[in-house]
Formats: sequence, structure tokens, C-alpha cells
Amino acid sequence: MKTSFTQTMIAILAIFALSSCSKEFYQVLTAESKSVETQQTGMVYEDENCKITYNLWAPHGNAGFIFYNKTDKNIIVDLKECFFVFNGYANDYYLDRTYVYGKSTRVGIGKSFGKSANYSEALSETLYGTWLGYGASTSSSASSAIGVSQSSSAQVQSETNASIEIKEQDKVCIPPKTAKLFCEYQILENIYRECGFLLAPKKSGVKHLKYTNANSPIKFGNVISYKIEENGSSVVVNNDFYVADIANITAGSFTTNIKIEKDCMGKSYGTSQYKTVCKEQAPNKFYIKYVQNAKSSDKY
Repeated sequence: MKTSFTQTMIAILAIFALSSCSKEFYQVLTAESKSVETQQTGMVYEDENCKITYNLWAPHGNAGFIFYNKTDKNIIVDLKECFFVFNGYANDYYLDRTYVYGKSTRVGIGKSFGKSANYSEALSETLYGTWLGYGASTSSSASSAIGVSQSSSAQVQSETNASIEIKEQDKVCIPPKTAKLFCEYQILENIYRECGFLLAPKKSGVKHLKYTNANSPIKFGNVISYKIEENGSSVVVNNDFYVADIANITAGSFTTNIKIEKDCMGKSYGTSQYKTVCKEQAPNKFYIKYVQNAKSSDKY
């Protein structure tokens, strides 16, 4: 009995020892574009009819966009003709899904091309939540233009009579002087690795991988098709991006604490108050968090 207890304690201590050797890191990727202008609050494409704004900042990158109708007429976005393109491979925005509201249980089988993102989590870490007025609890089904794909059209359903089914629309109407959010795909699922590019760099020894549009290993973008009212001619917008800079940094270098002098009413705090913010945050950047064991032989 004593031997068994001793072995158990040794195993637990070994786990703690291994855990203590593991450290958190962040890979920060910076994107540039020749078709989209990088501004302080977003990456913006604009023509005479619309303004399309991107904010990539999210775990694994947010490929979604806000489409603003500048005209005095309805703009129709045709999702069947809209695609997220990653390194030359096109992923459909229209996935022919059915949304269920109310008390229901749904089990889905199948798969879809491309990587759909959990935007109920991702939106809380972007500016989109603030823009929409939903805050950190923004639902991924806040509008017909927002959705999370977990399966293809092959599904097994079990639901109560209290549920309501709404079929996904292949066309999205945007009224004059209003905007809608389109969220479907994350940019990159896993960190980018290259020989000589340390997974566990020191705080003072951060290395940056620099690329141009010609040699970047990560290229992505959106093909967006719209028209002015139903009988209008189709306009196709190509917003292309490429990753120009990649850096692996320590968790300590990723964030910093900022002292807050006053509350939202302008009243000074009695004691020092601090807020943790990300030093790297920008609309043309995104990040992936990962853990690296210091004793691992896998250095790159």
C-alpha cells in the first residue's frame, strides 16, 4: 500500500515538474494588402457604393468583414458568389445551413471545406463586438450574415415542437446607409514553422520573418459579389492580403499593464488601478497562442 502511494506521488510530482517547464508563447502575424488600406481602426476597402472594413485581430485571425452600404438603394450580397480564399483554395460563404432556435437538440454529421471559426469567442477579442453593440457576449447567430459551420448538409436532427427552423439565405440585403457583419472563417489554424525560427525565444531575442507579396507563405482574402437592388449588375470585389511579418514572442512581451487614473465618470480612483492590454494589437495583425516545453527537442 505504501509503495503504491509513493508511486502515485512520484507520478504527480513528475507531472508538475513537466508542467513547470512548459511556457506560453504567442505567434503574431502582420498582414499587408495592395487592395485594402490599413487605417488606425481597421483595414478598409472603399468604392462608390460600399465600404468594406476588416479587423484581423483575433485568435487565429478573423477573416470576416463589415459591409457598409453607401448608396440610397438596397445592396444585395450574393453569398453563392462570395468566397474566402486561402493560398489559392476557395471556401464557400454559402453553406446551405439551417439554424434552429428554441429548445432543440441537433447532431450534425459531415464536414465542410475550410476552417470555420468559433466567433462567439473570437468576437469578444476584436473590435467587432464594440462596433455592433453586443459586447463580449456577441452571439455567432446575431444575424443571417453571421454563422458557424460545424457540419455540412448531412444532418441527423432531434428537436422539440418549441423550436423554429430558419434556413440560411443565399442572398443578404443591406439597406441604405446601414452595415452588416459577415463572419465565417479564421485565417490560420496552426502556427507557422520554419527551420531556425525558434518556438521558445527569449524575451530579448525575438526574430522576425519578413516577406513580400511575391514570397509570402500565407496569402488570403475575400471575393465579394454584390449588386445594387435585384436587377442590378454584379460587382465583384477582390480583397487580397499577405502575411508580411511573423514573430514568436513570450507571454510577458505580448501584454502590458496600463495604469487607469479615473473611472468612466471621470472620478479619480482611491487606489491604483491597472488594465492589462495587448501591446501588439492592431487591425492588420492576428495571433496564435501555443505552449512549448523547454526540455522538448522540437526547437523550431
